[in-house]
Amino acid sequence: MSRLLSISSSETQDDAASGVRSGRRRLALAARGRRAVAWASVLFVLASMAGGLLVDLCPLRFRFPQAAFVMAHASTGAQSPTVVLMGSSRFGIGINTDRFSASLKKYSGDDRLSGYNAAIPAGDAITFNFVLTHLLEIKCHPRIAVIEISPETVNRYVPWMKFQILRQMTRMDIIKSIPDAAKSRAMDRVFTSLFFPLFRHNVQLTDWLFTDVAEAITGRPDAGMPWVFPNPKEQMGQSNETDYFKWFKRYKVAGIQPRKFEELLGLCRSNNIQPVLVGIPVSSHHRAFYTPTVEKQYMEFVVRLQREYGCAFVDYAGRLPDTMFADHHHLNEAGNEFFSDLLAGDVVRILNLHGTNEPQQTFDNPAH
Repeated sequence: MSRLLSISSSETQDDAASGVRSGRRRLALAARGRRAVAWASVLFVLASMAGGLLVDLCPLRFRFPQAAFVMAHASTGAQSPTVVLMGSSRFGIGINTDRFSASLKKYSGDDRLSGYNAAIPAGDAITFNFVLTHLLEIKCHPRIAVIEISPETVNRYVPWMKFQILRQMTRMDIIKSIPDAAKSRAMDRVFTSLFFPLFRHNVQLTDWLFTDVAEAITGRPDAGMPWVFPNPKEQMGQSNETDYFKWFKRYKVAGIQPRKFEELLGLCRSNNIQPVLVGIPVSSHHRAFYTPTVEKQYMEFVVRLQREYGCAFVDYAGRLPDTMFADHHHLNEAGNEFFSDLLAGDVVRILNLHGTNEPQQTFDNPAH
């Protein structure tokens, strides 16, 4: 009997010891799991920071090739253009630089005047600040900056926010722009750019890391800016209706876009550059989105810019007939030639560049 009690007591002690060991193992595994998660989190943060830094340091020609093209072809120093045109594809497609420069000379009588089209696809005030800052850094110092403006490019909804995040914003810029990105439905770009930068920017980084050496050996090709007139059959239908509706839904002049316009005009002032705001020509279909509420807020903002920064404003929104448009807001070849001449004449007249000749007659009552 005593032997049975002894065996039972021994088994109880063994079970207790086994339970203690099992508990210790579970605690050790749990602690190890927590350390693994902690280290994984640290490595993830470090990788995101390193990837973000790599993206921020990526050369301009890879992350923002359109801006690099503009910088590479800009005249600098004493040869700087008289007028730099800053806009989106609407300026890029809508203004022929050679025609614009020739018209400047024609209407002013001054053969020294010249223009340079620094338009960027999906450009807005965020982009214009970036472009002008870089132009000044390379010693391209124009006397006049002709700047595209429209109701959609001063709205709190930023139509091209996703592009600006991808090609020009640093991590700090992205963090600061989170409220604007949220209103512009671009939070997916914010999230992936901040936490998965190597994934989001894999194309740019691959080009930088794996083609730079090859291009240095073989010579870097100059692809040029892809300004192509849109196909009216593809563009004038219903395909863009949803996008345009989003641009003007709950319209309000607020956020990063109007703020960047003020920064841009301040940059012009500090560098003795005369700004001219140009209301971009758009078709009657596009102007239908410019409701009285939109127009009122937009014009109040433009008038304030004129008053506070001493800039001129010329509105072409309804001055060209629909026959001169390839789509809702891009000119065709005829519109390109006409607008290039018209804009040059107005710049000469408004800024009194010793012009005596008159530009072409404008379309006061365009045919829709």
